[in-house]
Amino acid sequence: MAFIEDLVFQAIPDTPMYQFQPEVRRIVKPDAACISIDRVKEVLRIPLEDTTQDFALRLFLKAATLKLEETTTAIIMKSKFRQVMSGAPRVVELLTYPLISVDSVKVIANETNDTPVLVISSTYGIASETIFSRSVWPTHRDYKSFIIEYYAGFGNNATSSDADILAAQESVPEDLVLAVALYTGHLYENREGQDLEGRFESMYIRYGSMPPMVAELIEPYIRRSL
Repeated sequence: MAFIEDLVFQAIPDTPMYQFQPEVRRIVKPDAACISIDRVKEVLRIPLEDTTQDFALRLFLKAATLKLEETTTAIIMKSKFRQVMSGAPRVVELLTYPLISVDSVKVIANETNDTPVLVISSTYGIASETIFSRSVWPTHRDYKSFIIEYYAGFGNNATSSDADILAAQESVPEDLVLAVALYTGHLYENREGQDLEGRFESMYIRYGSMPPMVAELIEPYIRRSL
């Protein structure tokens, strides 16, 4: 209980935890989607030879994937991220998962020079979705000066060929792929977002205009923290 109280206290403004202010951005997009347009067409019962909807389907597929990643913080296909912080505890939790590898940790120590300085990889370790300093992190200035670049995603295979793309797609959990396909179909069929019903109001508040089955499929992948 004391540990939980400490965490709650540290999250209050003007305490160290509040000052960390982590932000994360995708800096390298995935090379392929987790499901092909032909498979999406099968879900939507669109004839494969009908290519008139392909452009729209790709847009909806991308939007569905991004929305599910935003909701869960689970990254579906391998992407590179940059997480910046104005301070760092000894153990830093990465804001997206599953972690594939940490590319670099850098700090900006000079108030007049924004050139990041590389932190030697032997001075920190990796455990689950966290990285930890083996002693203390190097001194750095406060404003977004602690920079982590890393790769995350379920589909973490190489994607340089069709066979590689298929292998990467097959490494994504099937329930997540199904959720993406169903949500793509939902956006395609209800592109005006007009199908909200009263009995789904509480779910709408939490997930937006997301079908109940999709919300159920992604529920296990939503990370919860204290």
